[in-house]
Amino acid sequence: MKNLILLSFIFVFPLLSQAQTFDKPERGAVIRMNDYSHKMQAGTSSSVETWLIKSKREQKREFGNLVSSQPNGLKVSFEPKEGDLYLMTLEASNDIKPGSYTLMIKGSGKNAHKTRSTTFNVNVTSNKAGLAVN
Repeated sequence: MKNLILLSFIFVFPLLSQAQTFDKPERGAVIRMNDYSHKMQAGTSSSVETWLIKSKREQKREFGNLVSSQPNGLKVSFEPKEGDLYLMTLEASNDIKPGSYTLMIKGSGKNAHKTRSTTFNVNVTSNKAGLAVN
C-alpha cells in the first residue's frame, strides 16, 4: 500500500502541478496567459503558452484558431496543442526597430465572435552588442 501511495505521488503530483487553471468566463471564451508581456532580442524567436478558456455553456462547441496583429518585423503565429492550450510563436527579424509592441490577440474562424480579445506586450531589444571605445 505504501508503494502505491508513493508511486502515485511521484507520477501524479508533477502532472497536477503543471496543469494551468483559470476561472471560466460566464459566457463565450477568453484568452489567458501567465504573463501579458514578453522580452526578446531582435533576430530571435520564442514561444508563449496561451489558453482559450471556454465558459461552461461553450465547452462542447468548436472554436477556430487564434490570430494576432502583425507589427512590421514581428511575426506571430499560433499552434493548437492539447485541450485549451495554444503555443504562440514570436519571431523578431534582425532589422526590427527595438521598442515596445502591443499585439491584439483575438479568435478567428468558427465562433470567433464569442471570443473576447486581449492584448500582449512584446519588448524587443537590439541584437547588436555595444562596442567599446578606447
